[in-house]
Amino acid sequence: MKGIEAIEVSVASSLLGSGPLRLKGNCHYHSTYSDGAHPPNETIGRYRAAGYDFLFLTEHCDQLTNGKFPDFGVLDSPDFRVLPGVEYRNSTHRGGRERMAMILGLGTLEVDH
Repeated sequence: MKGIEAIEVSVASSLLGSGPLRLKGNCHYHSTYSDGAHPPNETIGRYRAAGYDFLFLTEHCDQLTNGKFPDFGVLDSPDFRVLPGVEYRNSTHRGGRERMAMILGLGTLEVDH
């Protein structure tokens, strides 16, 4: 797995110098841009105060304006990464029951409906 090791070293070097890669983050959170409880800047402040290193703001795909996210990049900084994401939901019927599927698109900047 030489390729994976190289990626890990590259990521660790870019974030932490030569130290080990240990990050605390959340990969699924909604702000008030979709159905979350807090606006993006307040959400980020709460996570930062709790010692987190990164947060994916994963808004609902059906609530994006023209298929695009607001500019969450202005909230991103070297010491606390704010990354875009999107939550997709779909349902299907199998065996007479409805089944839900949720998929997170991490790093997604646009959605083509």
